[in-house]
Amino acid sequence: MRPSNSAVVDAEFLAAQLNDSNWVVLNATIKKVGTSSEQQVHEQIPGAIFFDIKQRFSNTESALPNTVPLEEQFEQEVQKLGIDATINIVVYDELGIYSAPRAWWLFKAFGHQNVWVLDGGLKAWKAKGYALESKLENSVMSTGDFKARWNASAMSTTAEMLSMINDEEHCILDARSADRFFARVPEPRADLRGGHIPSSQNVPFTEVLEGGFLKNEAALKAIFENYVAKNVLPVFTCGSGITACIIALAAYSIGIENFKIYDGSWTEWATTPELPIEK
Repeated sequence: MRPSNSAVVDAEFLAAQLNDSNWVVLNATIKKVGTSSEQQVHEQIPGAIFFDIKQRFSNTESALPNTVPLEEQFEQEVQKLGIDATINIVVYDELGIYSAPRAWWLFKAFGHQNVWVLDGGLKAWKAKGYALESKLENSVMSTGDFKARWNASAMSTTAEMLSMINDEEHCILDARSADRFFARVPEPRADLRGGHIPSSQNVPFTEVLEGGFLKNEAALKAIFENYVAKNVLPVFTCGSGITACIIALAAYSIGIENFKIYDGSWTEWATTPELPIEK
C-alpha cells in the first residue's frame, strides 16, 4: 500500500504499515534554531531509528551548519541504519513538522523517491493514542544495500543564487520569519548580517503549517500562487537549510515538484561580505 499524497502520510496510514518489513520509520528531530534547550522526549514510535541530521547526515567538516554530506558519506550512513534500496521510509520529528522535511529532501536529492513525512509528527501519533516505546540506541543487526545517487540540480550554490537575482526564470522564497527577513530582529547566529537576498520573497515556514500539520491543499495553493508563476522554478532558502525544506515539502505536496534548495542559505550569504543584501 502506498499513500495517495506525494509528500506526507498521516498517523493512521503509518500505524497500518508499522509491522511491514517494507517500511522503516526514522526520527529526524533536531533542536529548534533560536532556542536554548528543548524538553527531552524519552519515547518514540515503535521501531523508529534516529536519523542524525547534525552529525551523520551533514558535512561536519564544513564551516557552515547542516551542509549536505558527500554522496559516499550519505550512502554509508544510510546503510548503517539497515536501510535497503527498495525500502519505503517515513520520517518524523518531535516538534510536529520541523526537521523531518530536511531528511525527506536529502533522500530525494540522493535519488530515493520512496520517502514521506509524518504529518504532525510525534504529536499527531500520540494524539491518536498509538503505541510508544522508550527511545532505543540504534541496534541495527545488518547493513543495508542503499545506493545514493546525488542529483546536483536539487541544490543551488551561492554563485547560482547571485545569478538568479532578478532572473525571471527563478523565484527565491525565504522561509525565515518576517522579522528576520526584514532585519527587524538580530539573526540567532552571532555576528550574522541581517536582511535578505535581493529580489527574494518571504514565505515564513509557519505560514504553511497549522498546529504542526501542513495546511490543506487549497490553503497551500493560495499561498504559492502568489509567488510561483507558471514555468518559474522556485528556490527555497532559510537560515541554514532546515526550514527551507518545510516550504519545499508544502510546495511538493501541491504538485510543485521541480525546485531547488539553497543549502548554504542565509548563513552562507550573510557571511560573504561582497554579496548584496536588502533589508
